[in-house]
Amino acid sequence: MLRRLRRSRPKILFVVHAWGGGTIRFARELADLVGDSVDVTWAWGVENKSLHLSDRGPYFAERSYDLAAGLAAPLHDLEASGFDRLNVIQTIGLQQHISALVDGLNVPYDVTFTDYHHFSPTPHFEDAQGYFVGDEALAKMHDAGRLSTPPLVAKADRRIAISRDLAYRTQRLMPTLPVIAAHVQEPQRRQAPIRVAPLYKGQPMRVLVLGRPHYSKGLSIILDVANRAHCEALPIEILCLGETNGKVEAALNATQNITYLGAYKDSDLSDIVGRIDPHMAWFPFTVPETHSYALSDVLSLGLPVLATAIGAVSERVAGRPSTWLVPYGPVCADDHFDWIKRLYAGGLAYPASWQAVSHLPEPDVHFYPDIYLEPVLPRRKSSIDWMRRQFAR
Repeated sequence: MLRRLRRSRPKILFVVHAWGGGTIRFARELADLVGDSVDVTWAWGVENKSLHLSDRGPYFAERSYDLAAGLAAPLHDLEASGFDRLNVIQTIGLQQHISALVDGLNVPYDVTFTDYHHFSPTPHFEDAQGYFVGDEALAKMHDAGRLSTPPLVAKADRRIAISRDLAYRTQRLMPTLPVIAAHVQEPQRRQAPIRVAPLYKGQPMRVLVLGRPHYSKGLSIILDVANRAHCEALPIEILCLGETNGKVEAALNATQNITYLGAYKDSDLSDIVGRIDPHMAWFPFTVPETHSYALSDVLSLGLPVLATAIGAVSERVAGRPSTWLVPYGPVCADDHFDWIKRLYAGGLAYPASWQAVSHLPEPDVHFYPDIYLEPVLPRRKSSIDWMRRQFAR
């Protein structure tokens, strides 16, 4: 049962989607981070046909509404719950109703960007093949007036991006509206010391691809590189670990040099990776990643990393040893294959290769939780601000 009006703690409504993945992981961890200070209720839509609410968490629906019957019933219950603020994190599944819902509640709200779905019919400006359309194409669309800022975004109290690159790109789409480059806090996840497994002469190099295999995650590059490795008798074993659909699984299983390991539970990941003992992790991304929790997991395990330099990847691995970034471009598969051959030939003893991030806005490392909660906890004193005042005396 949804919590009814009570004023002991502020209340925030998180609007998410029903897709799972990194967005829900981010939202869950944020809810945990602020849970000592505020109550969080969850709302999500499914195919613009139904709305679901829960105090327990996403996908544990405690109350559901048929949106064909209108918004009167959900608005009545939401108003009775007495929310102080909304955090619109994702609107997929609720796009046709979210503006009316937010206007009807008439409380201050944030829009948190975890992708580009407010501006694009695809979450990461990808084309039908899963490749980023490119910054030049976006600039042309923006100049032609084809990338307008939705009123929902324009009217938000704050627009929050979960990475520096995401803040940079969204700011270019709406230059007159400020975007906060918030630093995402991942509890109990730290970058482990890098461990490079020995690669002996003639031994296959084990390459881990972590996360859901998908065309926007570089599936076409994975298949292409595997086929090239087979043709050139390059001894690499590509290990794909993550949930996927039957069509993709069949494609992976039909390709030489690829072993599909299936889905996994987060709690089992460390043990699984320990057993397969990969020499490196590989992220051949083809769209601008906005954070990548799969990358977070790999960094916490201390694996060497080969990845496309697109989106938030560059900022997250800047200065990290045993990390090689491949510039994104039209011959991305060729470049990834060349890097894999180079790393195999050198036993991964190759200087790190990073990309510049100086053009990106500086992250607000103190945004979560103190600054984020200031609108609903006005008397909450930021420990960081207190320390700054002490040193200023």
